Parts: sequence; C-alpha cells; structure tokens
Amino acid sequence: KKSFLLVLAALSTATVSAQKQFSLSSPTGKIKADITVGKTITYDVNADGRQVMKGSRVGLTLTDGTTWGDNAKLTSSKQKTVSTTVPSPFYRATSISDNYRTIEMKFKGGWGLEFRVYDDGVAYRFVSSKKKPYYVKNETADFRFTSDVTASVPFVRDWADGDFDQQFRNSFENIYTTAPISRLNSRRMMFLPVVADAGNGTKVAITESDLNAYPGMYLLASASDNSLKAKFAPYPKRMEQGGHNNLQMIVKERENYIAKIDGQRTFPWRVAIITTADKDLAASNLSYLLAAPSKVKDTSWIRPGKVAWDWWNDWNIEGVDFKSGVNTATYKYYIDFAAKKGIEYV
Repeated sequence: KKSFLLVLAALSTATVSAQKQFSLSSPTGKIKADITVGKTITYDVNADGRQVMKGSRVGLTLTDGTTWGDNAKLTSSKQKTVSTTVPSPFYRATSISDNYRTIEMKFKGGWGLEFRVYDDGVAYRFVSSKKKPYYVKNETADFRFTSDVTASVPFVRDWADGDFDQQFRNSFENIYTTAPISRLNSRRMMFLPVVADAGNGTKVAITESDLNAYPGMYLLASASDNSLKAKFAPYPKRMEQGGHNNLQMIVKERENYIAKIDGQRTFPWRVAIITTADKDLAASNLSYLLAAPSKVKDTSWIRPGKVAWDWWNDWNIEGVDFKSGVNTATYKYYIDFAAKKGIEYV
C-alpha cells in the first residue's frame, strides 16, 4: 500500500512539473490572467482580486489532425510591458492610449500564442510561422465562468434549433435574451458581442477583433461547465445566387474546414472586455486597439459626416406630393433634404 501511494505521488508530481504556468497582470494590476500549458492550454482571469473565469480552453485543430494547444511543447516565452499611442483620426479621439502587458509563447510545430492583459480586459490570439498552405479544421475558444452567470445574448433568428447550417444564414439582428447560462438555448447560436454579469458589478463582454480571411465567431451555451463555446461556419464549397431579391450567394455545400491559410499570419483576437461599471464597458477601446493598423497612408480625402438613410429613418414620410416608399422619388427627397440641412452623406 505504501509503495502504491509513492507511485501515485510520483505520477502526480510528474504531471504538475510537466505543466508550465504563467501569470500576467495589467499595468495597474486590476486584471490578471493565469495561463497553464499542459495537456491542454487554459487560462483563468481575475478582476479586482476576484476570479471571474477559470479553465477556459484554447486550441486550433488542422485538417492533418494536429491540434495547437494539446500536449504543446513550449520552446520560448517572453513577457513585456507596452505603453504607446495609436492614431485614430476618425474615432472618438485623434489618438488613444495603448497600455498592456503581454506574453508571447512559441511552440514546437511553427505556431505560437500571444496574450495581452489590459486594465479593462484580456485578449489572446494564435500566431503561425508556417510558410506552406494548410487548413484549419476547427478552433476551440471556451469562455468558462466560475458560476452559472447571467448573460445578455443576441440569438440568430428564424431557424430550427440544432440546424447550424441554416443558422449560419442570418442577418445579425435580434432583440437580446437575458438569462443564466443554464437556461439559455444550447442549440441556437449567439452572435457577438455577448455580455455576462459576473457579479459584484463586474461585466464581461466577449467579442473578437482583427478578423481577416477567417469566419466570424458564434457562441453556444454549455450549462455543464458554465461556459460559452465558440462555433464557426465551415468554408463554402459550392454556392448559388439567391436570397432576398436574388442578391446573395447561398452556400449549398461546405468543406470540412473553416479556413484555408496561405502562410505566415496572425489569427483573430479573442477578447473579454472586463469592467465594473457599465459606462466603462461602453467606453472601452479594446476592439479598436486590437484591430490591424489601417493600410490607408493618406487619409486627407476621408471626411466623416452625418448620414441621411432611408432604411434607418423609414420610408413613411408625409406631406409630399408623391407616394412614399422604396422608390426613386423617396430617395430623391432624401437627397434634397440632406442638401438643404447640411447633411454630408446619403
């Protein structure tokens, strides 16, 4: 019995020693992420000294069967503090502060992970140094909370529960449903952003940034582990023109992968914006800061302005000598109105 216990202890010690753990705090220490690299890669998040997310798993599976994140072999890691400004000429300020701590981890197999911790959130992304083309079969992005938190979510509309191929065809517009994760429909996808109430005034908004040549992220509720799990549309294989007024390309057949990659690249950021006041959630700049810099060098020709829009303002104008509606006369009226009132665009 004694020898058996010694063997168990040795195995336990070996498992712990095989794991590598990293802690990363925001510039003021308000937010902290603990990253564990072991059999899988997971992260925990603390806000103001209280844990709000735990054991959230990350991974990227290729069509060759390789999963970045399972039994990963770490080759290097580097932490640093960044404090800079980002130009934002057409945003709510001409420039915004970009302050965070980051860890860049590289793994055997030509891939890596980058985590950033800001005073109002945590973000991570995969990075690839592979030069030859390959295919991403699926991505694991779990947002696991410490309890059955209440979330405000926009579900996709009008399609049968569990029929995800139909649910991928949606207009990204709906009213919000607010309920604990355990009571959310686990067979209907949500689109971003989704906001979870982690208690004590702490809100966690899940979103993404720097989305390029990659499918957008949906989420599904998982009551068994108090989490929201990513769901991605497979790559289109065959499409036909159709939909509303025959204006859309309808996917008729899909590939067995979600993205095809031509070479070295960074992947979209997975973002959890974390605040203790709703006004700070609305004021967060994380989506902007994590986006790729503009490729437009000369911006002098870009002139922001107000817009008159028939779709937004509706077509039921009154007191006119024509029949209002979706027609040329109504649109000409909008153009004349914009000119008269100094509205820059239609």
